[in-house]
Amino acid sequence: MLILLLLLLLGAGICLFWVPRRVPGAAAVQHRFRPQLLGRTRRPPLLELAGDAQCLRELAALLRSGMLFEQAAQALLEVRSEPSPVLQALRNIQANYKLEGPAALGPERGQSSSVRRLMWCLQLCSRSGAPLAGVLEQLAQDLEADVAARQSFDAAMAGPRATTKLLTWLPVIGLGAGFLLGIDVLHTLAASPAAQLSVAGGALLWAANRIWCQRLLASTTARALS
Repeated sequence: MLILLLLLLLGAGICLFWVPRRVPGAAAVQHRFRPQLLGRTRRPPLLELAGDAQCLRELAALLRSGMLFEQAAQALLEVRSEPSPVLQALRNIQANYKLEGPAALGPERGQSSSVRRLMWCLQLCSRSGAPLAGVLEQLAQDLEADVAARQSFDAAMAGPRATTKLLTWLPVIGLGAGFLLGIDVLHTLAASPAAQLSVAGGALLWAANRIWCQRLLASTTARALS
């Protein structure tokens, strides 16, 4: 019986660090807010997205001043050197456009959401003749709305996440309180079948709660941000 109890506790401990990997709709959200590796520097995804929006606004302002796209991109790259998917995309466009022509403006797999949308905007304006400055300003506004939505969602989910952590550690806190009060918890568990059954049932319920809470949070995040 004691061995079974230890196995249940071990399984519960594994569940403590288990996070569901596959939730419907979560893959798109994770890709949307995944930190991109540029060189050796990583930035938080929200900070990166906000930086992309700022770069697009500055690029649109340069275009409205009368510059051509190539000139505006070069001017922006001369003053902005921080790691950014949009800035890296502009560097790639400058390097590849002369060789590949309009094909260099196509979105590719593995690009961040902001870069793919930038490429779509460039393709659209190249084919339709729409003013690029206005399209880029709208794209920047959309990215800023994404950042604001994620910040609001994180603030709203702070309470449920804190409750999940509290429920996760509450049994451990209870055992620690028992030790502090002078209760011989280990002897009681070893000598009492009723105590062993109680702990086994509690461990199963604890593991089920852990899995259910993690799935609920992941599913809510996927639906809210997709």
